[in-house]
Amino acid sequence: MKFLALALALVAAPALADTCSLQKLAACKNSNQFFWSAGAKRARPKTEFADALAKFLEGAPKLYVGKTGFSVAEIARESLTGPGDHHDRLPDGGWFFDGFTPHDAPDRGAVFFDANGNITAVALLNSDADTPSSDFSTTVQLRFYAGPTVTRDQRKLTHDWAARDHGGIKATILMRNGDEWVSTSRP
Repeated sequence: MKFLALALALVAAPALADTCSLQKLAACKNSNQFFWSAGAKRARPKTEFADALAKFLEGAPKLYVGKTGFSVAEIARESLTGPGDHHDRLPDGGWFFDGFTPHDAPDRGAVFFDANGNITAVALLNSDADTPSSDFSTTVQLRFYAGPTVTRDQRKLTHDWAARDHGGIKATILMRNGDEWVSTSRP
């Protein structure tokens, strides 16, 4: 009996090892799998990606809904949770995943990874404001948070992704410069 249990465990081990993770992005079908792992009875939360997002976006200026401020990492988690439309392997070996878009709402998120599973850029498309306000903004804006290795092709893919549903959007690129985020409007 112990031999049978051991044999079953060894057969099941490779299947369990191939689950979605930052080191095995090819096993990920959508961005929701970054946050939840399938369980026998119910999904279990995963923290690896949320921790990587928080680290990558550390120091980014808050965004506001009315007078309430939220960290960019919080907004990115919300925008990326849920099954996205697609994920793509990029020519450089990296990956692009977009997040869930409920009922064509303007709030969307996307993330780029390098071939090793490190986050290289995060894109947010929403109507959040850069400063607190008594008014709720309705202008949809693309914010592209890019690390030092982001490419022109990734910026173009991000703009095309955002423009798919929202033509004529205002785009802001925020590049990491050491511990600070520097805003630019370069394409």
